[in-house]
Amino acid sequence: MGQLLPQIIPVILLLIMGKIINMREWFSRSTMGDLKRFTVNATLPAVLFLSFFNMELQNEYYLIFILTFVMLYLFFFTGKLLNRIPVIAHPILPYMTSGMAFGFIGIPFFLAVYGIEELGSYAIWGVGHEVFLWMFLFPWIRLHAGGKKFNRCELGAIVTSPTIMSIVAGILLNRLGLPRITEHNILLQSILNTLNYLAALTTPLILIIVGYDISVKRHLLKDCLKIITVRMAIMMSIGYAFKVLVINQLIPPEPIFNHAFFTFLILPPPLVVPMYISYLNDQKLVEIASSTIALSTILSVLLYSIVVLV
Repeated sequence: MGQLLPQIIPVILLLIMGKIINMREWFSRSTMGDLKRFTVNATLPAVLFLSFFNMELQNEYYLIFILTFVMLYLFFFTGKLLNRIPVIAHPILPYMTSGMAFGFIGIPFFLAVYGIEELGSYAIWGVGHEVFLWMFLFPWIRLHAGGKKFNRCELGAIVTSPTIMSIVAGILLNRLGLPRITEHNILLQSILNTLNYLAALTTPLILIIVGYDISVKRHLLKDCLKIITVRMAIMMSIGYAFKVLVINQLIPPEPIFNHAFFTFLILPPPLVVPMYISYLNDQKLVEIASSTIALSTILSVLLYSIVVLV
C-alpha cells in the first residue's frame, strides 16, 4: 500500500487543484476550454499513439476490438430494456448506460499507477469503444433526441479526429516494424521524444480540467444516484460475465489486464453526452446528465483508489 499511495494521492490532489482553480477563478472557462482542446488534439493523441506504437500486438487483440463494441452494445441494449420498468425509468437513462470517458478519465487514472509502459493493457479497449461512440451511440442519441442525422462531412471529421488517427497510425507503424527502425534513426528518435514530452503533460492537464468542471447540484442527487446505480449494475454484471465467458477464452487473465478491464468499467459516461442530450430542449435533463457525470467521476476516483490500494 505504501508503494501505491504516492501514485494515487497526486490524482486526488490534482482534481482538488482543478476545483480550487475554479473557485478562485484563476483561469476563465474559455482558458480551460482552450486547455481541453489542446489536450484532446495534442497530448492525448500522443499518449494513444505511443501506446499502440510500442505495444506488442497479439492477434487476439484485433478480436478484442470487435468484442468491445459488442459488449458496449449489450450495455446499451440492457439499459433500454430496463428503462421500460417504471421504478427504474428515466428520460435520459438509455443515453447513460453505455460508453465511458475512456480517454479523459481512464487514461490519466491508469497512467498514474502503471505508467505508459503498461498502458497497452488498457488502450486495447479504446478502438472498439471509439467506434461504438462515434458510429453508433452518439448518432443514435442525436436522432432519438430529435437532432439531425450525421452527414458525410461529420463522419469524415470523426474518422480523421486526432484520437482515431493516433490509434490507427500507432497500430499501422507498429505492424510495419517502425519501432525497430527508430533505434538507429536520430530524426525518428527526436520525434518520439517530442511525443513523450507531450504525453507527460496529459495526466496533470486532464485531472486539473476534470476537477475544474466537477459540480453536483444537490436537488438533482436523486436522479443522479438512480442513473449511476443502474449503470454500475449493468457494467459490473454484464461486463464481468462477458469477460469470464468470452474475453478470458482469448486472453488469459493476468493482474494488470484485469485491472485495466476494471478501470474501463468503472469510468463515468462520456463527458460530451450532455451536449447531445441538449437536443431534447430540456435544460433540466442536461443538468442531470452533467451532475451524473460529475458524481460518477467522484465515485470512479474512490473505487479506483480503493481497489488499487487493496
